[in-house]
Amino acid sequence: MVRSLFVVAAVLVAGLAAVSNGQEVTSCGVPVVDPVLTSVTKVRGGETAKKGSWPWQVRLGMRDFLGRTQFFCGGSIIDKDHILTASHCFAQGTPFGATFFVRVGDHQDNTVEVGQKDYNIKTIRKHAQFGMTATGVSNDIALLKLSSSIAFSDSVSPVCLPEKNSDTLPGRTCVVTGWGSTVNQSTGIFRAPAQPILRPSTVLKQAKMSILDRDTCKQAWRPIVIRDYMTCTYDDADEWVANVHGEPCQGDSGGPMACKVDGSSTWNVEGVVSFGAGCGQRGPAVFTRVASFIDWIDQQKLTL
Repeated sequence: MVRSLFVVAAVLVAGLAAVSNGQEVTSCGVPVVDPVLTSVTKVRGGETAKKGSWPWQVRLGMRDFLGRTQFFCGGSIIDKDHILTASHCFAQGTPFGATFFVRVGDHQDNTVEVGQKDYNIKTIRKHAQFGMTATGVSNDIALLKLSSSIAFSDSVSPVCLPEKNSDTLPGRTCVVTGWGSTVNQSTGIFRAPAQPILRPSTVLKQAKMSILDRDTCKQAWRPIVIRDYMTCTYDDADEWVANVHGEPCQGDSGGPMACKVDGSSTWNVEGVVSFGAGCGQRGPAVFTRVASFIDWIDQQKLTL
């Protein structure tokens, strides 16, 4: 697609207190480094994000029995122990001899960033009603419990969750981020962890995406079912163009669609990248609407 730190003492920057030794942050959704959004671009082939400006963005990776690593999905830090992502990222289970992990603080391939660290995953909790059928995807959300707590810093911190059952208004502009494929593909977003991503981005990308009203999205996707716990976007700032469209791509799955709270410097994760018609192909991008699953998230935290 985007077509998957450091302080020596406690500091207070734009309402966010973070320290590099892993103490709690006192708030969420406020990057120490402000995002710079210069244009309205497709996630696939979108613009490079400013380093550290999306501190909740993570990469989900897999190591095989030979120790080789590949990344396959994105996710969001929501607190020091949990990552929010999509169930379909883990739909086919764990390949033989492989282990999954989460990388925080990453920005560019082949560069070890300050604050970059890998965390093992203790538990993967997919939604019990998650499903993928000929008529669509349902309950595409998952929560990961890490084996050890994340050390927060200037470039690693959580995003806020939205208010329960709130809905993002059509026309609102949000931002999708990730390292997904940068080329057109007709296979859509879904992929198994063992399948390589075709030309993934080597650096974290970002793109502004406008919220599409749900009725229009339902019509565009028919006979695929678009449910009320989904949010759709398109990449044209002015109007929906039925045959020209860009969207998140393979490798972006599970990553955040972040929306800035009106009148504040705080960002909420309003959506989780779920599915699309094919990278750069016709059809709105579809996200799991996080606000519909706040109770589910809270319940999973108690049992993971």
